[in-house]
Amino acid sequence: MSRKPPLKPTVEKQATSVMSLEPRLKPTVEKQATPVMSLEPPLKPTEEKQATPVMSLEPPLKPTEEKQATLVNVPKPMTKKVTKEKPKPITDRATIGRPKPQTKKSTIEKPRPQTPKKSLRIGDFQQYPKWDIEEDYHRDPSAKKTTCPESIRSRSAEIDWFKQLFIPDISLFMHKEHFNDEEWKRLEHFNPPYGWMGTNYTEVKQAVELIPGLKEQKVLLSPKRNDGCIRCAAVGNGGILNGSRKGAEIDSHDYIFRVNGAVIKGFEDDVGVRTSFYVHTAQTMLSSLWGYQELGFTNVPMDKEIKYIMVTEGMRDYQWLRALLLNTTVSRGPYLKMRPRSYFGTDFTPEKYLVAHPDFNRYIKNRFLKSKTVEGIDWAIYRPTTGAFALLLALHLCDVVDAYGYITEDYAKYPNHYYDKTKTKTVFYVNHDFGLEIKEWKKLHDAKIMNLYHGR
Repeated sequence: MSRKPPLKPTVEKQATSVMSLEPRLKPTVEKQATPVMSLEPPLKPTEEKQATPVMSLEPPLKPTEEKQATLVNVPKPMTKKVTKEKPKPITDRATIGRPKPQTKKSTIEKPRPQTPKKSLRIGDFQQYPKWDIEEDYHRDPSAKKTTCPESIRSRSAEIDWFKQLFIPDISLFMHKEHFNDEEWKRLEHFNPPYGWMGTNYTEVKQAVELIPGLKEQKVLLSPKRNDGCIRCAAVGNGGILNGSRKGAEIDSHDYIFRVNGAVIKGFEDDVGVRTSFYVHTAQTMLSSLWGYQELGFTNVPMDKEIKYIMVTEGMRDYQWLRALLLNTTVSRGPYLKMRPRSYFGTDFTPEKYLVAHPDFNRYIKNRFLKSKTVEGIDWAIYRPTTGAFALLLALHLCDVVDAYGYITEDYAKYPNHYYDKTKTKTVFYVNHDFGLEIKEWKKLHDAKIMNLYHGR
């Protein structure tokens, strides 16, 4: 296939008249205008600084290809107008004397090779890319309405600022019906755990399509009391629970959420024994099992009522998820040859394993825990803590929520975890915003949207 002919002289003259005092563009300038795909892993901020290319003036998605998503924090690119040549009319000329036989000329053109669209990658952006679909969230049409007079949903109507943030019917969990090409194109605009940017299409598709469907995996909570209110306890691992004697109170709730290294043995009087939902990522679960083995955390909770909730923070979680649901070993990635099913006991079934929807994760980040970290160079590694996801899931599933073991303003008085043998200092890591979470939990407590345990 031949290349396009050079620009007509009239076009060159127009360009010369505008740039009459400037030399012709050098090849090095053209190279700078072309975005370079970074190959660095997304979760290493120091490497991203070195490998991140200069932001192109053109957004990664061409408007003609992805009309539904447009970058709103970069200028729109200037596009060249392509002029198509009009086909010349075919005329039949009669020849004097013998007529020439008419032959049909084949008009079938060979298909032009299409250049595959490059996937969006974290390394393509120096700052958090803001799209016009940022606040588009998947909704759950089967979201249950409540009759509880104390419900958070009832409170949301009374508190102006909370009403503007709270979406009662947002989809909390992913199901196999949620993967299709349209959803891939939409969620590819957001980095994990808020979307699928930088992940592998085939591996994500294989994992998500193994998740049980909406009909097989409905989360239907029911009240245990006559008042019709579903009461939940969200239990963090903060040192404030050490010596609290809150175990019986926690276990009296209808449902109990726990996270990561939820050590129970030896701390029953302070934290209780029941677990209804265990929230984790593959990494936080494994690091807890390895790090707290000596404290008795040798396996994740395995109560009969248990449901597991995974927050997918990267490609490795989808690789783990696929192997878990197939009951096989991980075929690639950092967990290569590990068998995830071996960590969940013999009674495990796929119906017990829930996966937080990326839209819900992004909704939490955008509306409740919008950190300034996202505005800086570390934007790609920021996420709320696993405990934050657990607490806000409880606020969307339950009518009444009590939070225990969550960080408070006087956190320095307590050890980092309730099971620490000595008083340890709480370390604030850059991938979380503990200061913001302190403020948010206080705000929700003061508005009586939830009750936060503040110690004895």
